[in-house]
Amino acid sequence: MASVGLNLALVAILVYFGVILKVGDPLNFKMLELLTWLGIFAVSLFVLIKASDWFIDSSETLGFFLRLSPFIVGVAIVSVGTSLPELMSSITAVQEGSSEIVFGNVIGSNVANIFLITGVAAIVAGKMDLKYDLTSVDLPLFVGSSFLLALMLFTGKYSIGEAILCLLAYGVYLVYTTTTSEGDIGGGTLAVTNPLETQVEASVGAAAVDAGVSDRPSEPQGVPLSTPSTQSDGDDTSADTSASNSADNSSEKQTFPFKALLLLIISVVFIYFGAKYTVESVVALSELLNIGKEIIAVSVLALGTSLPELSVSLVCVKRGSYDVAVGNVLGSNIFNALVVMAVPRFFGALIIPKTTLIEGLLEMLCGTILMFFVVQDKQITRWEGYLFVIFYAWFIAQIFDLV
Repeated sequence: MASVGLNLALVAILVYFGVILKVGDPLNFKMLELLTWLGIFAVSLFVLIKASDWFIDSSETLGFFLRLSPFIVGVAIVSVGTSLPELMSSITAVQEGSSEIVFGNVIGSNVANIFLITGVAAIVAGKMDLKYDLTSVDLPLFVGSSFLLALMLFTGKYSIGEAILCLLAYGVYLVYTTTTSEGDIGGGTLAVTNPLETQVEASVGAAAVDAGVSDRPSEPQGVPLSTPSTQSDGDDTSADTSASNSADNSSEKQTFPFKALLLLIISVVFIYFGAKYTVESVVALSELLNIGKEIIAVSVLALGTSLPELSVSLVCVKRGSYDVAVGNVLGSNIFNALVVMAVPRFFGALIIPKTTLIEGLLEMLCGTILMFFVVQDKQITRWEGYLFVIFYAWFIAQIFDLV
């Protein structure tokens, strides 16, 4: 009897699972496929962001070994490195035939930077007091780059000529920030550091470059270049010679950073595959959920690729470097509008989706104007932060037709 009962139980279990598999197989398979692609998206996005961090760290080490100044390392490497997720995912999207992802990625990232990242930073800080005059460089180019991109995209197309103009505009920004890095920027002072002895933290270094200020306000190392001399010429010459000899001796003791070079190569490989599978997962999820690829790009993908900027801003808020936190947002948006949108155009034509064109551009322009006025009094309060987060919540809800 026991064996008969056991056999009947086994038959019942087999019949039960047979019915479930037969009737619910399509639904179960679709759910399994959806969960699989969600997992691939999360893992590939994590790999893309982490590999970008490795790229920044190794590039910094090589840059300092080559005796590049910290500012140049920041402009050429760190500020670009924090935006590598957006750039590489956009280039890969064009190569995979899903160029509408580029628009959603750029617009969504800029909106997230302004409303979500600035809002969260202000809420965490309580009140962000800005000491430096951002209107000298970053703020005008921040506003100009947003309006330039909007005017180009309102036509519904984006040509190679427009991409070249955007790259030229970013070149002007780089030249200006590089040439003025030796002087007083926005009322701040130049931080005198030894590139052979000082390692700039990747995330904060990127934000410091975007803000055009030092990332260590609590340690007043900055001095104006045109400082009156308090010693004799002979003492100055002796001090300069001693410092030069010390720098030469320290450089001779350094060996080539092969580990950094190896890490750089590995990071490039992981960035490629991270970007590739991130885009593929976005395409697969859009098909499974019957949602446009640009919708996922402007929301989930844009938020994911903005995580490095969010991390930078929170670190800066914790250290009290509020200027750096705001400058991080401005610099990132300038790079996204002028470079991340332009470079993929050389790999193929870009599709500007009409479904998110109006909402995306209007939200970005409104955020740009609001940001311009908010920082005029050199402070961002917690209540303004709450307002920014509400704007972002409305934007996401509007994209998904939830309101």
